[in-house]
Amino acid sequence: MNRIRMAVVGVGHLGKEHARILSGLPEVDLIGVADVNHAQAKVIADRCGTEAFDSHHDLYDLVDAVSIAAPTLYHHMIARSFLERGIPILVEKPITTTLAQADELVEIANSRGIPFQVGHIERFNPAFEDLTRRPLTPKLIESERHGPFTGRSTDIGVADVNHSQAKVIADRCGTEAFESHHDLYDLVDAVSIAAPTLYHHMIARSFLERGIPILVEKPITTTLAQADELVEIAASRGIPFQVGHIERFNPAFEDLTRRPLTPKLIESERHGPFTGRSTDIGVVLDLMIHDLDLILSLVRSPVAEVTALGAQAFGGHEDIVNARLVFENGCVASVTASRISPRPKRKLRVWAPEGYAGIDFVEKRLTLVQPSDEVRRHGLSQLHLDPNRREQLSRDVFGKHMETLELDCTREYDQLTAELKHFVGCVETGRMPRVTGEDGRDALALADRILMSVQRHPWNGTIDGPIGPKSMPVPLGKLFEQELESGREAA
Repeated sequence: MNRIRMAVVGVGHLGKEHARILSGLPEVDLIGVADVNHAQAKVIADRCGTEAFDSHHDLYDLVDAVSIAAPTLYHHMIARSFLERGIPILVEKPITTTLAQADELVEIANSRGIPFQVGHIERFNPAFEDLTRRPLTPKLIESERHGPFTGRSTDIGVADVNHSQAKVIADRCGTEAFESHHDLYDLVDAVSIAAPTLYHHMIARSFLERGIPILVEKPITTTLAQADELVEIAASRGIPFQVGHIERFNPAFEDLTRRPLTPKLIESERHGPFTGRSTDIGVVLDLMIHDLDLILSLVRSPVAEVTALGAQAFGGHEDIVNARLVFENGCVASVTASRISPRPKRKLRVWAPEGYAGIDFVEKRLTLVQPSDEVRRHGLSQLHLDPNRREQLSRDVFGKHMETLELDCTREYDQLTAELKHFVGCVETGRMPRVTGEDGRDALALADRILMSVQRHPWNGTIDGPIGPKSMPVPLGKLFEQELESGREAA
């Protein structure tokens, strides 16, 4: 008996299993596998003892039948090309992305009398096969199919105006590269937008207007008016709209939000080395906005007063800024951000009636300190203690009188994965994201107030001196050179 010459088109997660099984069937001669990712095709071909092809077009004259396990987006195009040549096909489920495409394939196969199978594999589950052989007249059917989020079969592609970069990432992720986000409108259920901030509004609006949920990286937009427009569109259509303030998903911060806390004094520091990234915006929108969002989510009160100062080091935008925020509920926050520091530092400290909380975002560590019940009832006084008892008290403060808890907050996946899993869950269920468009808008509004204060800061205390981040006072000299004593006295 002649063996059937077959090939597999698309050797990703499922296609590689098609190739493995077909290569072991005695009635099949697996003549090759085809995939746009040639490196992947070569790996699977070598594993199955067959040939690797770059395109399904190379297979037309070589096969008697073909198994198609490419991304669903390409099922119709690939399947039609084989059916029109009279070649039987097995195409993975779902058959196509649209009903019209499916109808066309069915018509072609029927008109030529060609075997055309769709990969609904559960039909071959032995339990279901057994059921189909029994007399049964269904009147009520319940079906449940649950599974963990795997990240598989949720992607359509990546889009970037730099097509070569898009191609590199697409190949790495086993998906397709597109040159424009416009190509995605009819293909996706949701989209993640990580383009430069300048283009957030244009891209996000185009998807929201089509009813497509979005996750857009922080900052939400470049202007408050743009943010307001996006929030309004999403709200009017009831579409999940999430903003990528990723530190909300830091496990140390997540732990803190589950504890009773009424912040009254907050200090945050976010320092990092200059990377050359995000040069289209300054340090307030690049780094500080993380902490602005965190602080707003903790305090939950309007900001009554903002004072800030900052300076630029490399030109263009501010590179280091400190802001003092006074909230209507009496809380005060000091926020510092720098992108010209030699070492990274990301910390948040909170003082509250309940105690103290400190977060190291880099180490994902949460430190909690609270007064003991004895201290809460009677306080702690050393007025009437002798020197020995005072010394003992100093040793007992932290631990006995001020109870301390150190927590290393870790989980099996990083916070970007947590953020994306959360967004996918919101798309699936329709629930409100943890970081809403309104949250992104509020963080941007506060950032705008800080930037305005930075621009108005008088370095010498008067309006006729240097003002703002681009007009620093004239240096006295070089910091590495010691000033002569006579010179200081003369000054």
